[in-house]
Amino acid sequence: MNSVKTILAVLRNYLIFLVYLIFILSSCTKYVEYVPVVLIVERGDHKLIEYPNLITTDHIEAIKIILEKYDEQYKMKNGKLYILQTLQNDKDLLQNYTSKAEVFRKNNNKN
Repeated sequence: MNSVKTILAVLRNYLIFLVYLIFILSSCTKYVEYVPVVLIVERGDHKLIEYPNLITTDHIEAIKIILEKYDEQYKMKNGKLYILQTLQNDKDLLQNYTSKAEVFRKNNNKN
């Protein structure tokens, strides 16, 4: 009887672990609408803020090129760009990509 309780306890722990793992993996693959992040310097403080006004057709095309260059996953739906939630939450990395996309866009508009 004691061994049955032990087996049930082990199975319960594995089930909890599997549910937790599925939850973590599903949250990593969730797509959210892309919102550009920019660096603002105010009174010596550096702040990363979301800046949706930056979204234009040219910016979307540029950010898609940058995302592809760095093997980041994205989807287009109804003219909107969706990226992985984990990327949208990484403000430093997203600011870097946003900045690169803007440099790329400005360089291509000169031609």
